Amino acid sequence: MSTTLTPHVQGDAAARKAQPIARGCLDYFPDALLAVAEVSRVGNEQHNPGEPLHWAKEKSQDEADALLRHLIDRGSIDSDGIRHSAKVAWRALALLQREIDAERETDPPGTVRVPAHLVSPPPHIVERYKGQLSTATDCSICGRPECTSVHPTNSSWSDRGFD
Repeated sequence: MSTTLTPHVQGDAAARKAQPIARGCLDYFPDALLAVAEVSRVGNEQHNPGEPLHWAKEKSQDEADALLRHLIDRGSIDSDGIRHSAKVAWRALALLQREIDAERETDPPGTVRVPAHLVSPPPHIVERYKGQLSTATDCSICGRPECTSVHPTNSSWSDRGFD
């Protein structure tokens, strides 16, 4: 039995390469990410004893409130030996992941989300069509305001009639 997974890093080769997860995250915050991974390990032992490491999302859904409770005690160590600031970071990541997951659930099939700066018109298009381009209109594909998704039918500026 095989499982097909949707890749987390999406887009064409240029879009994927523009997301520097190692150089722009891991290399910036190696110790902080190790501390966040330890929060995951300790939390798994607390909430899922004896089970392999996994995020049991249904067991806690109050990321914003928990984040702020830990933020109050930032700079100190919690009763389980974990830094409150590491728990703040974990909760911030959990909150962001839930937002992204919810967004993906509402996307039409085939939608690829990439950072807005990667789907903005190239400078020569902006200059050529100055005053005619709007970045704050509802997406003609999904209807969301200020959509920055690349849909299968609007995947490049050339496909939109711009060259």
